[in-house]
Amino acid sequence: MHALLLTGQNQYGVVSHFLAGIIADLKQMAIDTALLNAESPDTLKAGLETLPSLSSFDFVISFNGVGLGKWPDGTDVCALAPSIPIYVFCVDHPIHVLRRIWGMKVRLLCIDQEHVQFASLCGFKAEYFAHAISSAKTNRYSQTATEYKHDTVLFPASYIDKNYYHKQLASCWDNLGYAIEQCTSVSRFMEVICVLPAAGKPARLGLDKHVLKLCILVDKYLRAKQREARLHYFDAEDVTLTVVGRQSEKYQSVAPRHHYSAGLPFDDLLTAMSTARFVVHHSPGFERGLHERVVYPLAMGTPVVAVDCPYVNQTMGSGVVTPAQFFAGIDDKDYDRRRTQARQQVFRHHTWLCRLEKMLSTLPSDLPGDETTQKTV
Repeated sequence: MHALLLTGQNQYGVVSHFLAGIIADLKQMAIDTALLNAESPDTLKAGLETLPSLSSFDFVISFNGVGLGKWPDGTDVCALAPSIPIYVFCVDHPIHVLRRIWGMKVRLLCIDQEHVQFASLCGFKAEYFAHAISSAKTNRYSQTATEYKHDTVLFPASYIDKNYYHKQLASCWDNLGYAIEQCTSVSRFMEVICVLPAAGKPARLGLDKHVLKLCILVDKYLRAKQREARLHYFDAEDVTLTVVGRQSEKYQSVAPRHHYSAGLPFDDLLTAMSTARFVVHHSPGFERGLHERVVYPLAMGTPVVAVDCPYVNQTMGSGVVTPAQFFAGIDDKDYDRRRTQARQQVFRHHTWLCRLEKMLSTLPSDLPGDETTQKTV
C-alpha cells in the first residue's frame, strides 16, 4: 500500500514529530509513504515535481486539512474521493479547521471523543484517533532514573491573552457572559447554545459562520482562563511550576511564584519531560481525549498531575495522579511503580501503530463516500 501525507508549518516541530512517528509506524505495516509540504503554493509546486501520480496512493492523510484545495497544477485532491479515502487528522478541536474542509468528502480523525460527536453532527464521518507515540521509535523515549531526575514540576503551556479574547466577546457578553463563565470547554458551551444536543435536548442552532466564529473565540477564552486558574491553583498550594512555552513570561504578572521560560523545540521539550519529577496537564477543551502533555511524559517515565481531567485519570492508570495524590506526596517506591506501569501501558496501547491499524481496518468496507454531506447542526 501507498499513503500520501499532507502537512504544513507547525509550532516547535510538534506536528512534525507526530508525522515522523506515523510514517515510521506505517512502514512497520509495510505501507510506503510520500510527504507533500502544503505550507504554500511554492512548497506545493516544488513537491509536485517528484510526486507520483495520485492514483498510485491508497489513501491520503492531511494534517489539519492542509493541502486539500486546488494545487498549482490544477489537481483537486478531494475529487478523488471516494475512490481514494482522504483523512483529516485534527490535532485540535475541529472547529478550528472547519472553514478549510467544509463541503469536502473527508473523514476526520479526532483526538477527543466529543470532537467525533461534533464532526458527525456536521455531517462528516469521524473516528477517535487520540495522541500517541511511535511504536517503531520507542528507543527515543528514554526514561531518566529516579535518582537523577530534577525536582521540577514542568508545565508546558504557551501564553494566551485572556483579556484579548474577553474584549473580542464584548458584543455578546451581556447575553452570554454568564453562560460562558460556567462552561469548562467549548463543547459545554455549544450544548448551552444548542449547537450540540444535551440532556435530551436536540441540537437546534445552525453552525453558520457567525456562530462558528463565536465558538472559536469562546474556546480561546476558556483555555486562557483555565490556564491562569491552574497557575493560581498551584501557587495557592505553595508549589512552584516550571512553565515552558511561547511568551509564557507574560504570566509573571499573573502568578509570579512560578519560573517561566521560552518555548522549546519539541525534542528538547521531551528531554525536559524526561528529567522532570512531574508534568502538569490541564485539559485544553479535550475532556474525553488525550494530549501530548499526557502521552509523552508517561512514555518517558514521568508521572502526570492531571487537574480536572477524570477521563485521563481513568484511561491512563496509575501514572496519572490527581492533585490530591500529588500534594499528599508520593515516595520513590510508589513513584517507580507508577511510572513503570504507565510506560508499559503507553507502549502497549497508545502508539500510532495501534491507531493506524484500527483506522485502516475500515478501508475495505467503510470508505468516505457520496453519502457524506456536510450540514449545519
